[in-house]
Amino acid sequence: MAAEKREPEQLKLTVAMKNFGPIADGEVELKPLTIFVGPNNSGKSYAATLIHSIFQSCVPSLHLLGPAGTKHGFPMRLMKMALRQRKLPDVQGIHVPPPGQAVPVAQSVLRELGKDALNWRWVPVLPDEVARALACAPRDLVRIGQDAFEVGIGARHYSARLRCADEAQLEITEIHPPELAVYVRCSETQDEAHVAPLAKPKGDTYEIIVPSEPSSLEALGVALRELAAEALLDTTTRTCWYLPSARSGILQGYRTLAAGAIAHASEAGAGRPKPLQFSGVVADMIAALLTLPAEEGSLATLASRFEQEALGGQIALVSTETFLPREIRYRFKGTDIPIQRSSSTVSELAPLILYLRHLVEPGSVLVIEEPEAHLHPENQRVVAKCLVELVRLGVYVLITTHSDWLISQLSSLVKLSRVEPRVRAQVLHLPGELSLAPESVGAYVFSYDHAAQGYNINRLAVDDEGIPEDEFLRIHEVLYEESLSIDRILMED
Repeated sequence: MAAEKREPEQLKLTVAMKNFGPIADGEVELKPLTIFVGPNNSGKSYAATLIHSIFQSCVPSLHLLGPAGTKHGFPMRLMKMALRQRKLPDVQGIHVPPPGQAVPVAQSVLRELGKDALNWRWVPVLPDEVARALACAPRDLVRIGQDAFEVGIGARHYSARLRCADEAQLEITEIHPPELAVYVRCSETQDEAHVAPLAKPKGDTYEIIVPSEPSSLEALGVALRELAAEALLDTTTRTCWYLPSARSGILQGYRTLAAGAIAHASEAGAGRPKPLQFSGVVADMIAALLTLPAEEGSLATLASRFEQEALGGQIALVSTETFLPREIRYRFKGTDIPIQRSSSTVSELAPLILYLRHLVEPGSVLVIEEPEAHLHPENQRVVAKCLVELVRLGVYVLITTHSDWLISQLSSLVKLSRVEPRVRAQVLHLPGELSLAPESVGAYVFSYDHAAQGYNINRLAVDDEGIPEDEFLRIHEVLYEESLSIDRILMED
């Protein structure tokens, strides 16, 4: 039976941090739109990179692609490869049925195998991925003056704790797997075994087909373990793209930088990362730009509309010489301008446009540091509307920002959810769907705690009045008082 596309579960992820980088204490719950505000060096990028690393580490170590590209396909050759890498635990209750028959798999078996798979595939990976992404040893991420950092991770189907004193260690503290209907059927032929999800009106049903040969039991154990792990990691096994704050500078010389970045980038889980010329998120961005697919994704229309409104032109990929990466150019009124000679606004927005056109898909996560960088306030409004459209299309967005313009526009679009779509179109001349429900937004301010001598993460209450702007209003008040004082002195003179 052909497998139908199955939508991913709604993302559920809470991350608590203590003594991590500049962060003394705090907790973040990811929402469709998550916003970090606060002063420089307060830990916003540390927190964003940590969350990115969690997603990166949850991507399967073996890409489970079946004959038709289904998510849970597991060809026999990959099973045998996995068997050479890791001995299966002795789990009672696994057996291969007689040829032509199918038997259900007990939930207790799936639970035991799923926990084993997490300990095999995820526990060794996350500490190294955090170190790779931030380009330092985990010990260097402990807040100055403290002995260790702790990170608590709570997802829909698992909880874990990452702790580092001298060495980083990840521990699975709890699993609560979903109920899965899994059947094992023994093939009457010698066809290659595979795992294929079968679409049912209610719930998830999977059928694992194994051949009738002596190695079938081991192959079945591997397939069950991977299927159970996929179910446990389901909400966090999704692609996460990261656009660092240095992206405009990176773009100016990305082809020159590429060789060094790729040569020093390490693979997560392959041991302690080597010293990097760039952080992992910067190296990943360079690699992504070098390997952009020629095909456009499902968000290409949004990307084109966004670039026209923000830039008035088009970001184009142009092949120049054989064996060299494609050039990124700004196409404006029939003229191709190399990205090195384009404005800072163009080079700032080009990576976002290319990611939206070729990489980002609904269900994935997009992290953007300072999306307002180098942008006029009007373009900041355009970016804010684009972010809301992304959320409406099913992309999870996390941003760090210093911009009151950006926050004000996002706040207005939250408040707009109280206005009927018909009125939005007729009176405000805005698309009827361009709004965001308050419960879809999580806003956090990173504030200095003098007692703790570090920054705490405090949640801002987002409601149908919008997003609180106290962090920026405080600066406005200081500037206003300063201006009044200067005017007073001038008047006395």
